[in-house]
Amino acid sequence: MSFILEALKKSERERLKNKPPKFSDALMENKKPENKKIYTIVILSLLSIIFLLLYFLVAPKKIRVPEINNDSSESIQDIKSTQIKKSESSNFLSSDVINKEQGKIERNSALNNSSEIIDIEIAKVSHNFYLPDLHIDIHVYSENAAERFVFINMKKYDEGSFLDEGPLIKAITEEGVVLEQNGISFLLSYK
Repeated sequence: MSFILEALKKSERERLKNKPPKFSDALMENKKPENKKIYTIVILSLLSIIFLLLYFLVAPKKIRVPEINNDSSESIQDIKSTQIKKSESSNFLSSDVINKEQGKIERNSALNNSSEIIDIEIAKVSHNFYLPDLHIDIHVYSENAAERFVFINMKKYDEGSFLDEGPLIKAITEEGVVLEQNGISFLLSYK
């Protein structure tokens, strides 16, 4: 049986040699098997690189702490044991000056009524206001009070409205916005 198959294959080959090649014959021919060793080498190298990267990313990092020399610790103790003498010039705020300043602040706050308007930075310091950073984005002043508005921290406000941060908008002036908090008026200028 195998002799018959071999004879058929041989006769087919001879017949194909005598005929010019056709397009359909090219499709029927078997391709030469490719070398798969190259693919395995490339895949293994890529996998090893990926595993190394994962190891270095996931592995805990060990931090080395330098050792302390005994000589340096002794010098630190020597520094701690030395006393520093106070000089007259190093004490620039005595208790008398502090008391006078506190008295001035108290008098200013007592004198501060609705007619007195101070700067916002001075109000923060002198009255211990905690206000976030307020800035005027758009300031529109008009002779007509209904046309006045201001954008503070990217939000539109009119006269008489409260800011999200707390203060009341008492008036919108040519210089900026007059805000009021706890009965104290202060100016937020647009400049």
